[in-house]
Amino acid sequence: MGFITKQGLQALTQYKYHSGVNTKLDRFLNPFWEWLEHFIPLNIAPNLVTFVGFLLVMSSYLIMIFYDQTFKKFLPPWVYITAGILQWAYQTLDALDGKHARRTKSSSPLGQLFDHGCDSFAASFLALSVCQSLRFGPTWEILFFFNLVQFCFFAANWGEYHTGIMNTGWGNIGVTEGQFTMGLSLALCGIIGPDFYDITFEQLIRKAGTNPKMLIIPGWMLRYSLKQAVMGVVYVGLVVVAVYYYFSTIILIKDKVYATLQFVPVFANMITTALWSTLPIFQDHAALIMLISGVIFSLNTSRVIVCSLTKMKSPIIQQEYIVYFVGYLIARLMFGPEWRKIDVLVLALLIAYVSVASIVWASGCIEQIASYLGIYCLSLKKRQKKLKE
Repeated sequence: MGFITKQGLQALTQYKYHSGVNTKLDRFLNPFWEWLEHFIPLNIAPNLVTFVGFLLVMSSYLIMIFYDQTFKKFLPPWVYITAGILQWAYQTLDALDGKHARRTKSSSPLGQLFDHGCDSFAASFLALSVCQSLRFGPTWEILFFFNLVQFCFFAANWGEYHTGIMNTGWGNIGVTEGQFTMGLSLALCGIIGPDFYDITFEQLIRKAGTNPKMLIIPGWMLRYSLKQAVMGVVYVGLVVVAVYYYFSTIILIKDKVYATLQFVPVFANMITTALWSTLPIFQDHAALIMLISGVIFSLNTSRVIVCSLTKMKSPIIQQEYIVYFVGYLIARLMFGPEWRKIDVLVLALLIAYVSVASIVWASGCIEQIASYLGIYCLSLKKRQKKLKE
């Protein structure tokens, strides 16, 4: 028996997607997206458009991790520019898949699952790309930023699970703005140089030909770097959004205890990643550890998305973060230079495990839904239903 129950499959026919309000940037870009969508052949499945976009955003980060696993090194300019272009292409295809589905009259609950599921994995790659471009290093800051992004993304999908409405924006700031900002930060690294973000306001003012002492600006503020100032605003924004997502949803839920318990996998993943960061191996392979954390988070979020579609209860206890924690215990016990190769082997095995677990689970859910609906995931061809309502 697959992850989805028979009752869950039957609930698919009643699912209707309700998106949040579009932002100004969404409305500004919409004519461009509508024009571009007509270049997609009518025999191409919308899910294939989604999948290509996902492969592009995944590639954008894998290129980076090939050059550096510490989040400290300067990468070749072409890597930043390529990553920025690939992320922009992903964002564009992510906006086109729904339009193409309506144009080909092939919208389905499977399309929603595939789109949101790919987005949940893409969110991790996007966030880690920013960490790479800003060279956070293997520090608390990368954990703080990555965990905030994870929490906000999960909270949005958790909110849809309970309210039926997917919030993609908050005022005039939403997903599109976030994706464009991430892509722009990467492009600037390649064009101007990643060290540009390390420049202080005092240095910036002097380069503009002005004496900082002539300005009424506190000295401590002049010592702030551009990266510190920008990320300070980002942190405040993410915290506000996270708090808003949680409390605006929890007040509408009857079973508040179960709803809050759904965050257990998220926090278990965060805590385990923080524990991994205390090990020496984190200094040399932080990118691999954060990648494992991202895949586990994305898999958990995808489960919530499936449960939202099928009206099922999302599982609180999940084996992936338990295995992740056991891996940490093994690495902790094998402390010392003589065990360093074993630590790397543990990471390699964890990456293989979470990758296979994600593929097996996702392909199983997709096959169940596609078979029930009488469709194919990456093709517009119809097939005979295996299950009856």
